[in-house]
Amino acid sequence: SFVVGFIRALGYRRMTLQSDNEPAILGLKKEIRKQLDVEIVERESPPHDHQGNGFIEVGVREIKRQCRAIVLAMEAHLGAVPLTHPLMMWVPHHAAAVLNRYMRGDDGFTPEQRRTGRAWRSPALQFGECVQFKPASGKRTDLAPRLEEGLYVGHHERTGSVICLTTAGACFGFAVKRTEETAK
Repeated sequence: SFVVGFIRALGYRRMTLQSDNEPAILGLKKEIRKQLDVEIVERESPPHDHQGNGFIEVGVREIKRQCRAIVLAMEAHLGAVPLTHPLMMWVPHHAAAVLNRYMRGDDGFTPEQRRTGRAWRSPALQFGECVQFKPASGKRTDLAPRLEEGLYVGHHERTGSVICLTTAGACFGFAVKRTEETAK
């Protein structure tokens, strides 16, 4: 599942999963626990305690705000994008990554700095921007172009590889550069 892949990408060996007591969420946590080789501490908020998940509610609100900002910026340079477009499924993931990499807490550090001990240094590109990148995998002949075009949808959390949508689907790559039309 997406959640299992996301947790694996974070690289933690121990973590806390906190939620309310909704049966669907408890079932998801049970399934996550089965699929991961990570020490998981489960924590549930008391029933009808809206402040028990206050920190999480603030996080959800911030991600929603960031999603709206990303979509508005993307539509400013691409035009209207239907909700069913494949780009849209990447928006929440990118919004969370932006907040983790750039939003500073009261201590002056970003969540990324607290997790890794260093600041995020990869280039900041606009979501949905048309870029050229060198694919991380795939056999190439000597005459084949070294760079492919794609729409930027983010970076991998742990490896820093760029993730781009191409006609073949989502691809990992590196050596990303803006296309001429974007640089203008």
